[in-house]
Amino acid sequence: MSFCSWTIVGRHWVCLFLWVVMGTGSHQDDKPATVRQEPAADKSLAFVQGRSIGMSEVRFLLSQIRATTTGQREALDQWLNQAPPDKQPAPPEIPSDVVLAAVDQWIERLVVLAFLEREQMAVPRAKVEADLRAWDERLQELGTSLEIYRKSSGISHESLFQFRQWELSWQNYLDRRVTDESLQKFFQQFPSEFDGTKKRVAHIVVVVPPVDSRDPNAVTEQSKLQMAARGKLAEIRQQIIDGSLTFAQAAAQFSQGTTADGGGDLGWVVREGPLAEVVSQTVFRLPLGEISQPIVSPHGVHLLTVLEETPGSRTYSEVVEQVKRAAIQQLWEKILANESGNLSIERRPGS
Repeated sequence: MSFCSWTIVGRHWVCLFLWVVMGTGSHQDDKPATVRQEPAADKSLAFVQGRSIGMSEVRFLLSQIRATTTGQREALDQWLNQAPPDKQPAPPEIPSDVVLAAVDQWIERLVVLAFLEREQMAVPRAKVEADLRAWDERLQELGTSLEIYRKSSGISHESLFQFRQWELSWQNYLDRRVTDESLQKFFQQFPSEFDGTKKRVAHIVVVVPPVDSRDPNAVTEQSKLQMAARGKLAEIRQQIIDGSLTFAQAAAQFSQGTTADGGGDLGWVVREGPLAEVVSQTVFRLPLGEISQPIVSPHGVHLLTVLEETPGSRTYSEVVEQVKRAAIQQLWEKILANESGNLSIERRPGS
């Protein structure tokens, strides 16, 4: 099984396989020394430990999406200058939000690869090269070659090696960590996320508007607003716990959401419903009647509580694929949270 990573195309999330790698380094308490790679032919949009992420990587990612999905193909054809003659001419540039999403995905993979290398789970170079030779032999049987594929994709020899090493290394990690036993334990730990449980939820929200993440000043200001909102909601939460206010009273007084007058009541929801993922996950791990810590979502900062719940009846065997996806995503997020601060991550202006 390969990790199903996600990138955004327009407003649609698409599943694809991507391969990225970083140079091997020893584990130290301090940030590892960066090693700048040879200058790329295209503009570098970001660096992780000196490894460049450029437009060739962005275009390769989009080409992989095109190869693995039927969704958004028309837009992808235009961005990759492959639009058929009867369609609108391709725009001169890939939309900036798509480029930004692609760069974010590359950064995450490089961070995770650093972790895999440190844990000695990255596949050695010799094995990757053997795999590429086998790939080339299969292509030659079809009348083409790996070199033709590389040139048509617009990436360097080293980048192609890195892409393949990424997939093999992540697979190596998942084979060790994602077993049937571990998945059953995950299901037992968070049953309401998978068994069809329904919950009636209320929230108190302090709205923090989204910003252009390419603007460092805007990102800094957003972080300040989020920190202030978290502090305010932590105080409100304590007042509710102390009995000074009910949750409904606090929502009516402090919430900036449209449900404030109704005590913050969002109604009944299911796990795969319309709530933002971080909100939904929090709700379905929150016991009945308890109040969450302040949670940051794309819409602002929230306090959440479960007013009522109806237990589900689905068994592990019925939802094993859903459990697997959630377990892998949790592994991914945990690695990112633990590793990002140990690495040098540099975004170039405009990316």
